[in-house]
Parts: sequence; C-alpha cells; structure tokens
Amino acid sequence: MATSPAVTQHLLLSAAVSSFISVPLYAAESTLPDESAVLQEVIVTAQKRAQNIQDVPIAISAISEAQLADRHIDDISDIALVTPGVSFVPSGPGQGQFVIRGIQVSANRATEPRFQPAVGVYFDELPVANALYNPSLNTFDMERVEVLRGPQGTLYGSGSLAGTVKFITNAPDAGGFDAAGRASLGHTENSPDQNYSADVMLNAPIVQDVAALRFVGGYRQDGGYVDNIADGSDGIGRTTTGGGRLAFNVKPSDTLSITLRAIAQRMQANGDGAVDLVSPGVSGRLGERQQWRLTPTPVRDDFNALSAEVEYDFGAAALTSVTSYLDRDIRNQFSHTNVLPTFLGAPLQFSPYMNPLRYHGVLQELRIASTSDGPFQWIGGAFYSDSVRRFAQNFWTPGIDTYLASIGSPATQFFGVSAADTLWESYLHFKERQSALFGELSYAFLDEKLIATAGGRWFKYDQDYATQAAGIYNGGVTFGSAEANTEDFNPKLVLSYKLADNVMIAAQASEGFRLGGANEIVPADVCGSSAPLSFGPEHLRNYELSAKTSWLDDRLIANLSVYEMHYRDIQLTQRFQPECGFSFTGNGGKATSRGVELELIGRAGALQWSVFGSWIDATLDKDTPPGINGSKGDRLPFSPRFSGNAYARYTRPMGASVDGFVQLEYRYVGERVQRVDYRLNTIAFDQPAPSYDIGNLQLGMSKDSWEAALYVDNLWDDGSILAGGGYAFGLPGAGRTVYVNRPRTIGLEFTVRTGRR
Repeated sequence: MATSPAVTQHLLLSAAVSSFISVPLYAAESTLPDESAVLQEVIVTAQKRAQNIQDVPIAISAISEAQLADRHIDDISDIALVTPGVSFVPSGPGQGQFVIRGIQVSANRATEPRFQPAVGVYFDELPVANALYNPSLNTFDMERVEVLRGPQGTLYGSGSLAGTVKFITNAPDAGGFDAAGRASLGHTENSPDQNYSADVMLNAPIVQDVAALRFVGGYRQDGGYVDNIADGSDGIGRTTTGGGRLAFNVKPSDTLSITLRAIAQRMQANGDGAVDLVSPGVSGRLGERQQWRLTPTPVRDDFNALSAEVEYDFGAAALTSVTSYLDRDIRNQFSHTNVLPTFLGAPLQFSPYMNPLRYHGVLQELRIASTSDGPFQWIGGAFYSDSVRRFAQNFWTPGIDTYLASIGSPATQFFGVSAADTLWESYLHFKERQSALFGELSYAFLDEKLIATAGGRWFKYDQDYATQAAGIYNGGVTFGSAEANTEDFNPKLVLSYKLADNVMIAAQASEGFRLGGANEIVPADVCGSSAPLSFGPEHLRNYELSAKTSWLDDRLIANLSVYEMHYRDIQLTQRFQPECGFSFTGNGGKATSRGVELELIGRAGALQWSVFGSWIDATLDKDTPPGINGSKGDRLPFSPRFSGNAYARYTRPMGASVDGFVQLEYRYVGERVQRVDYRLNTIAFDQPAPSYDIGNLQLGMSKDSWEAALYVDNLWDDGSILAGGGYAFGLPGAGRTVYVNRPRTIGLEFTVRTGRR
C-alpha cells in the first residue's frame, strides 16, 4: 500500500528526531578539525584574480561549498535570503530576477523579451543571466558563490548594473580519484507529491597530475502545493529538474592550463504555481493556496552550454581566453481565459497564450593580468558577443472563430491571414552584437597600505529587431523592424587603506549600465498611436564607503558598507490609455538608492554563527512620465527597507568519532511594493506586500565521510506574498496573481564523499 505524503512527513520527523536524541553525548573523540575554533580564509576571484575576500575593497559576500550544503541552498533564489541588500523576485518555476540595492523598476515579464538583465549571473566564466529567466542550475559540488553588490560595469559589463552573482564550480583534480553523492526525501505541506533528489560527483584522473575529468549529475522533484479549483487538480507547481555538467582539464606544463566544460539541464513544471487572489470564475477571494485556471500553465526550460578556458602564465602576467556557446529553449504557456469576456464578451473557456523563446549566442573574452607581488597591479581585456533571440506569441482559442461569426464581428476578416481560432500571433527576431575593452590599474603606496585603483570599460552595442504579427488583437497584419545602437564608457575609482593587518577601509566611485533595446511594432489602429522604435540604456553612479575587519584572532569578521547610488534614464514599461494589450519601453525619471549593509560572521569553539542585515531607501527623484503614475518620493519596487538573516550551528561529539549538530536560521524581509505606481493604483491588491519572517531548523550527525540531517524549512508555515498582486493587463475582471512562500517542508538528506577533501 502506498504511503501518503502526510504519513511520510510524520515518519521522517519522528524517525530522525528519535535517532538523534537516542545517541548519548560523550566528551569523546570528535571529527571536528583542530582549526575549527577560527574562521577559515576565503579566496574569491571577484576582481578576476585570486584574493582573500577581506582584501577586496568592494562589497562582496561569499558562500562556501560547506555553507551551501549546511544551509540547504539548492535554488538560485535562496542566494538572496543569505546575502544583505539582495532580493529575488519570483515569477514562476525557472523564472525570476535578482534585485540588488533596490535597483530595478520595470517588472520584466515573459512577454517582454526586449529587456536586458540588471544583475549579472555567471556560471564560472559563462554569463547566463537573461532578464527574467535566470536559470536555476544545480549547486551540488559548487566551490562557492560570490555576490558582488553595486555596479560592476568595468569588469563584468552591461548585465551588472546593480551587481553580479557568480557560481564557481569545483575544478577537475588530476591528483586522484574523488567521489561524492547526496540524496534527499521530503514533503511540502499541501502537496500531493513527495520531494526527492539525487546528486552524484565523480572526479577521475586521466593522466596523473596532468589531466582529469569531473562529472556532476542530478535529478530533483519539488512537489507543487497549489490547488486549481477550476478543474479540481492539485499539486500545481510541481517541478522536476535533471541534467549534468562535465569538465575536462589538462595541464601539459606548469604554465599552461586548458579547461573544457559542458552543461545540459532540463527543467519542467506542470504549472506556474501562482496563487490567484480573485478570479471571475469564483465570487469573493480564493483560498490561501488556490488558483482558478481553465487553461494549464506548463513550463519547460532546456539549458545547454559549452565553454573553453585557456590560461597561460608568462611569469609576470597571465593570459586567459574564454570562449563560450549558450543555447536555451524556453516554452511557456499562460492562461488568457480571463481576457475573453473583457475584450470580446466571450464565455470563459480554455485559452492558452504561448510564449516560446529560443536564445543562442557565442561569447569571447580575452584578458591579461599581472601576477607579480609588486605594488603595481593591472588587468586589461576585450569582450565580444554575438547572439540571436527568437520569440513568438500565440493566442489560440478553439472555437473563437465560430463565436465571433455568431455575433457578426467584423474582425473575422483577419482569419484568412492568421491561423484559425488564433486571436493574435507574432514572431520576433533579435540579433545582438556587443564589443568592449576594459581595464584596471592599481598602485600601492605607503608600504602597500594605501592602494589606488582606476578602471574603465568602453562598450559598443548593436541590436537589430524584426517582427511580423497578425490577428484580431493586432488589428490586422503588421511587419516592421527597428534597431538600437549604443556606445559609452564607464569609469571606476577605488581607494583602500589598511589601518592594521585586520582593518581595511575603502572608498569608491563607480558606474554601471544596462543596455537598451528595440520596442516591438505597435499597431496604431489598435492602440490609437504608435510607440518609439527603441529605448536607451540605463546608467547608475555609485558612491560607497566600506570597512572590512576581523577580530579575536580571526574568530569574528565584521564588515560594513554605506552607499548612495544615482539611477538615471530608467527603463519604464508604459501602457496605452485606454489599455489595448500592448506595451512599450521608454527612458525617463531618476531615482536615488541609499543604504547600509552589515555582515557579522563568527566562531566560538563548536559554535558557528552569522548575522546579516541591510537597510535600503530607494525612491524616485521626480515624477515618472505620464501613464506610469509614479511620483517623486515613491519607493522603487521589489526591495524591502529592512531585511536580515541570523544563523547558528552548534556541533558537539556524540561518540564513535561521530558529531551531532543543531542548526537554526531566522530570516526577516520587510514590506515591499510590487509596482512603481503603488500609491495611485487603486485596483492593486496587497500593496505594499506585508513583511514576513521564516525560520529553518536542522538536526544531524556527521563523520569524516558522511552527514545525515533532518531539515524543517519554514517552521511556522508562513504563506506571505513574495511578488505580484496587480491586475493582469490592468483590466477589470482579470485575475490577480501572486507568488507566496513555499509551505513548511520537512525532509531527510544524506551526503557521502571520499576522504580526499
């Protein structure tokens, strides 16, 4: 007889707690290393060279491989919860965007492919950010994650207007065989499905100390927890992700290293997992975890990438060449059931709106950096990318031709052009090319206590856009093309001073940018007027003071950043009045973001702990253009004024060389607005979205080669809103949709690895 999810959840909790408390505690041999009483040195590559994180004069956080595992960070969105000043705005499985320090105004949607990302996301040397679609790649066998806050336009380019998130994998090791595995089983409340995952890593030398191969593969299922009351289905939002990555490294000499990497992953979901607050299909407000959809909303995301990295050490300098190819195929289906009665007076029925997106491109970066220990350091390089995005929109409603004919609609004249029963179809083609030159110079004065760094990036960007569209909602047939061209320069200046070996202060002024693009062709007959053919880049100027300190013989790290950023030429999504279903992007408005970020990280014997916190005041400096309804002093969307995280893990011997541990984590996120016109928009629900807090618990045991843990995420089952709350299309009668915290989730996880680490 099959075991129900609720029974499984109870058994997991009971068995794990019983086994944990039944083991007597001894002051006996422990597997804790001798150096566990102090914090370990963290090496990062934020400035394209290896450095101690406490010597990097910018606001940066690093999450190690052990912390990723200990804190149960399996998804890209979890990075925001353990890093000050960072938010993640979800919009469905495999969809969402980072927001750093409040810098983002337009809520990028799947139907707006014209946007570029505001936060760069890198997987090793491969940039993978694509505005709304930040891929949730497997974090197993990850060396660390680096989060760089503030504009990184000099070294990382246009996608790093507000910051950069870097995922760095473990490299192949030719020194010997290594292996690791991880498996988990659990359950989320209100889900009919189990959660489970399995990951494996194999590292094998091909030629001892010369060449090695490393493979990481995994599969996971996360149960859906939303009930669709329109058709009686449950478990909406169930997501499965499977794939792997392969890396080959060869070092034919002490000066040459070649690394080849490949990534392949498929993510699928049976629905977007959103909650509908209200719907035309139901009177009153829906339940806490319910939606009303006559049309399913499945998602599929195929991600594939290849890269070749060549490093050559000349002695005084090192040359690095990175060549990458990225291919991504995303299939979305949205429910436009509610649009039918609003526009056409048609009854509610199955009506899918499909948005396939295909992206592929080649990227090349060539850079050379100094490697000597002298006072003068430098790095310079060139970047080039050539990519194509193909995007389609198809609003297909079976039987709509017959209905329109029955009411004598003149729109039937367009049926000979568009496909049968298709209200709107369009095909968009973007071709993008970007080239850049970048560099940084630094010199150390006063016995290398004072370091001055100056840098800059020149870039040139060209985008060609072509579209064809047809259908009733398009007012007929349209063809069009547009282009967007940009050329600019971004400077950077940093001064850092070491007051003592354990205290560094730094000041910086830097700029970042987000590329503009081309608007789709808007039919003037439908909307009453046309839209501009293109929009320009955004610019950001950042002024920052920071302090990095360590105390108590490296048992305590205390870092503080204070900043003010001036955000201009903001890209704003504008809609026609009255609403016609089309939108366009224009530049307008200015904003200022001020804030404070604090990091405290400590260790006291067997106790590890950390406290992160941030305060952000991001507001408009003047009114937005007409039709957007943002006013001077209004808050920018998506970022809470206050957020924080507290974490503690206590470990003690349990006998037989086994250690037991207890881990607690508390997260607080303040209220957030979801749209720039929140004060004047009287039809938006839950604006601002209320603050929330969640707690996580782990109990476990570990030895040299294995660890077993019971975890409980979202202890008090908080269901607060994360994103959303406005009308779809801004129309009366349309569904109001939000994304909420994942309910309480209980599970067991077991990890095993060889003794090489």
